[in-house]
Amino acid sequence: MPWSEEADDPKTYYATDLRELALNCRIEGKPGAYFEYNNYNPLLVGMILERATGIPVSYYMEEKLWKSLSMEADGSWSLDSTQSGFEKMESGVNARARDFARFGMLFAKKGNWEGEQLISRGWVKVSTRADTSTDPSLEYQYFWWANTSDGKDHFSARGKYGQYIYVAPETDLVIVRLGKEEGERGYSYWIELFEELATKLETSAEKPR
Repeated sequence: MPWSEEADDPKTYYATDLRELALNCRIEGKPGAYFEYNNYNPLLVGMILERATGIPVSYYMEEKLWKSLSMEADGSWSLDSTQSGFEKMESGVNARARDFARFGMLFAKKGNWEGEQLISRGWVKVSTRADTSTDPSLEYQYFWWANTSDGKDHFSARGKYGQYIYVAPETDLVIVRLGKEEGERGYSYWIELFEELATKLETSAEKPR
């Protein structure tokens, strides 16, 4: 089953068995030959996690991240159906803005939270930096969008409805935006705004007091 660019391929948003959908997709080109954003790869990663850990991905996330980050509220993860019970790996994580900000700060701190290394520094580095040595996309790495404006290693997670977790590690800046409309004002608008705010914060921090 090929990926469709139309409306971000609604099959992955409304399918009732995403495992079956992912296993029936086909490889259309040689790995590393070109970049094409699609929602099937996260589904396959979720299935790998399920088989490696023996528990649902949401349970694994709760144990490894939610509890360790002392999230302020319960989160949830939308499922494809109650019968299949598979998390919508491409979307559907629901949380408060403060808790999304904690997740962003974990990456700003290179995977370390209050002295505990929750995620390896190596993984944080390779998943958020602009690099074409192993992937043909300079901007998109392992589920993070890299932004190297002015040589800064900024990165962001972006949702279909204008949601963002924007991270500028050098100033410990994390910006969370909760959107509600598809393509809300466009990705470039918000990234430029976040960059402007990050620059102002850095400039302010450099001024003598």
